[in-house]
Amino acid sequence: MKRKLLLLLLLSGLLPSLTVLADSPPIPPSKTESLNLYETRLKKEKNEKIELESQIKDLKSDLDTTRNKMVNLAEDILHNEMDIQSLEKRIDEIKTEKNNLESSLQNDRKSISRLILALERIRRVPPQALIARPEAPLKTAQSARLLGDIIPAIQNKAAKLKSDIQKHNDLENELSVKISQANEKGQNLKREQDKLAQLNSQRQSIFKQTEKDYRAKELEIEKISHQANNVRDLVKRIEENEKRKKARELAHNALSKSPVAPRTYSGSAQMPISGIIKVRYLDQDKFGAKSQGIRIEGRAGGLVVAPMSGNIKFAGPFKGYDNMIIVDHGDGYHSLIAGLEKVDTLVGQSVSAGEPIGHLKSGTGDQKPSLYFELRYKGEAVNPARKLTDLG
Repeated sequence: MKRKLLLLLLLSGLLPSLTVLADSPPIPPSKTESLNLYETRLKKEKNEKIELESQIKDLKSDLDTTRNKMVNLAEDILHNEMDIQSLEKRIDEIKTEKNNLESSLQNDRKSISRLILALERIRRVPPQALIARPEAPLKTAQSARLLGDIIPAIQNKAAKLKSDIQKHNDLENELSVKISQANEKGQNLKREQDKLAQLNSQRQSIFKQTEKDYRAKELEIEKISHQANNVRDLVKRIEENEKRKKARELAHNALSKSPVAPRTYSGSAQMPISGIIKVRYLDQDKFGAKSQGIRIEGRAGGLVVAPMSGNIKFAGPFKGYDNMIIVDHGDGYHSLIAGLEKVDTLVGQSVSAGEPIGHLKSGTGDQKPSLYFELRYKGEAVNPARKLTDLG
């Protein structure tokens, strides 16, 4: 009896608990249903990833097409600039020759005028005056002999004067033709530059879409440039930063087991600008020291291209170098290109040899602008002829 009573009490104590359990939230879906939802979401993300990779692939294809167009157009522009430089040089030579010839013609005209006036005075002396003078026969003979020597000289001067006048006319005609050609090529160059500017804008837009972290790269390089004391230190810091990035990429790839496809570059090594080499490697520079690179005189605003294929590691102002670009060519080689007024490339961008990267600054007065080009191997300046065989 006691046991039954105790059992009833226990049962009555459990009733509130059972009521609470009945009022609690429903139990979650089964593990099978949760797994199905997770797999559905994962499949959706994979499809989105495939679609994104396809879009990036198309963008990179567009970028390569744009790059090839820019390289071809840049080649035309460089040839055009070279032709204009030759025309401008010839125009300057013609102007100098023309000025010298005009000065010579002026002197010849004066000389011939004086001779003609002297002859005219002799002609005007009447024969009676010659007879009346005691020394007349001797003077007359001397005058005749003198005239015999002077007349051929006058004829030679007259012939030379005539030839110089014809040469002067030819120079004026050539000058007119060269100026017309230079103007025409200048107009063609302007059209090509406008087309190049559009392609460059397109290239940068595509690059920014494919490289989402480009601004972070720029900020990182800005920080390094402020920390660096000189070019050697800058290159060293960039290389160290690159090694750390590669180590992180390798670690990431090892975890994800998805190797990164290496970038390929194209084009043959070439001069970064169309112009005349004024200072060669190890020549004395304007400070009296041995030059670590070469200095090339070009046209104001002339196009600057990548001398070899590679990857842009630095682009912007740096201490004492104006705007500067550093291109990593791999295998320890870097190009340093300084003296630009405008930079048309971005940090992290891959470039082909001959691909436009900027424009030369304008000159001051009669002084023509120049570009400084330096080749470095493992941080040390070396002779650019090591890669640019035309300089050998």
